[in-house]
Amino acid sequence: MYQIYRQPIPATELVVEDLPDGEVKMGSFRSAFGQGGQTAKNLIRLSFQDTDRGQSHTLIISDEHDKRQWMQAFNKVASKILIVVNENKTKEKTAQ
Repeated sequence: MYQIYRQPIPATELVVEDLPDGEVKMGSFRSAFGQGGQTAKNLIRLSFQDTDRGQSHTLIISDEHDKRQWMQAFNKVASKILIVVNENKTKEKTAQ
C-alpha cells in the first residue's frame, strides 16, 4: 500500500525515467554536495511532460526485481494510452 500526499500525475502527462544506479546521492542536503557519500540504487523519477505543471517525484525501489515490476507497470499504462490515442485518430480520419 502506498500513500500519495499530492495530486497524482495524469497518465497522459506522465514521464517515467529509469535513473542509473549511482547517479543520485543519498542523505541530507549538505552531504549531497560534499565529497563521497552514498549513492542510491533502483530509482525511478516521475514527472510531468510540461515541467511547469508540477515537481518531479523520485521513487526509491527496494530492489532490482521490484524496479523491473514498476517499470513494466508504467510501460503497460503508457502503451494503453498510445493505443487509445491511435484509435481516436483513426476514428477521426474515418469520420471525415
